[in-house]
Amino acid sequence: MHVLALARAGTAARWQLLPILVQLVILSSDNARAELTGDLNSLGYEVQLMHIDHQDSPRAGLNSDLRESSTFLSLRDRYARAAERSRARVRSLQLQLQLAQRARSKYAPQEDETEGAPSSSAGISPVFSQMGEYIMYVTLGTPPKKFTAILDTGSDLVWVQCKPCNDCFEQPDPLFDPSKSSSFRQVDCDSYFCRSLLLSTCADDLCKYSYGYGDGSYTDGSLALETITLTDSRRKRQSFPNFAFGCGSNDAGDFSSSDGLVGLGRGALSMMTQLAPKLGNRFSYCLVPFRDAVSKTSPLTIGGSQPAELMAAMSFTALIRNKAAPSFYYVQVEDLSVDGTMLKVSRAAFEIDRYGSGGTIVDSGTTLYFLTDEAYDPLKAALEPLIAYPLVDASELGFGLCYNLSAVEEPVFPSIAVHFTGATLDLPQANAFVPIDDAGTTCLVMIPTFGFSILGNLLQQNFLFLYDRENSRLGFTPKQCDQ
Repeated sequence: MHVLALARAGTAARWQLLPILVQLVILSSDNARAELTGDLNSLGYEVQLMHIDHQDSPRAGLNSDLRESSTFLSLRDRYARAAERSRARVRSLQLQLQLAQRARSKYAPQEDETEGAPSSSAGISPVFSQMGEYIMYVTLGTPPKKFTAILDTGSDLVWVQCKPCNDCFEQPDPLFDPSKSSSFRQVDCDSYFCRSLLLSTCADDLCKYSYGYGDGSYTDGSLALETITLTDSRRKRQSFPNFAFGCGSNDAGDFSSSDGLVGLGRGALSMMTQLAPKLGNRFSYCLVPFRDAVSKTSPLTIGGSQPAELMAAMSFTALIRNKAAPSFYYVQVEDLSVDGTMLKVSRAAFEIDRYGSGGTIVDSGTTLYFLTDEAYDPLKAALEPLIAYPLVDASELGFGLCYNLSAVEEPVFPSIAVHFTGATLDLPQANAFVPIDDAGTTCLVMIPTFGFSILGNLLQQNFLFLYDRENSRLGFTPKQCDQ
């Protein structure tokens, strides 16, 4: 399960979050040159996201039980595991926000922060161990070596395990060796990047990071500068020097059979923030359906811009900030509707309060759509009278409202829409009600929780989602993601 992480620098608490996994390349060569085709700012870099259940997932290489999850598990078991990972992620964030509320009560309110600025959230930043939902590959060093990296839209620090490593967790690839990289250099304690760590330590005037996790997992190491090179599916390549990342030398725990982590969050150390001046301050992805994810990958584009016809078709809502969880991408939900009828859910059910509770996170690393009880209860009450199919108890799998459709050839469910400020997400039936097995059991992907809501990846599938950080807005439009 995802477990909340506490920073191990000094005695203070610290956080940093993780789950959706991406392909990038880090090459350490002073003479590295970009091999470009076309304008970078217009094309960006397209890489492929692989779901952890994909038949080629490198997670299968370290553990036979994990290998079963990619190819031999039933659809029912896949959904059960995904639901449990989602619940664990929510539990961890609930605990993190509770600690953030206590910490913020000791500090005066801060002014609004700009994209990429060092966080002022009372020294707290969210981190999750355990697996994410998507994985990609990383190549590090000169000569280049392939690595597996976890990429999370809710975390910032990029780090990999490095030699010499006093105590490291098992990973699918050899450790990164800084001694074989001509462009590797450690970061001074007074540098901007070191200050962006919030809680850093120093040794011989060099910056050290230390993260501890609630389940006993941890990573310690040095903050360093390196050349990062991105290569996309169109074989376009460009190198970027002086990229700040963590070089882990004392690591242990469950990190999804990866070699390290890559953050696309909103802080100063995230990959997007560091590369934005060169590539453009935006990224987008298009997730293939859960059932197809065992054999198909999903495209992620870093930087660049979308074609004019797609931009014209997009709906946009503002990205807002929560100082208690500054790395996350929050949006303002106004209401829900069923068959075109507004539920008139209290606005307080969707707002972030002064202590950081509430609000809605858009998260590709969570599978289900978690709604606060104040929003879920009226949704369920509106749906139940409109659905005549026999009810099925699938609570042991983590689902709340399920039906037996074994005798129904073409089921029809009420339509559901999520109404954001300035935009409406009309959910296709396949995104709101999913068959969780081959016996006809179909479940609503929304389940109740408390404290805040998370718009998970089942609702996002076969939509193009654009995180326009430059203009602090989120765009989306329907799209066939495997084409």
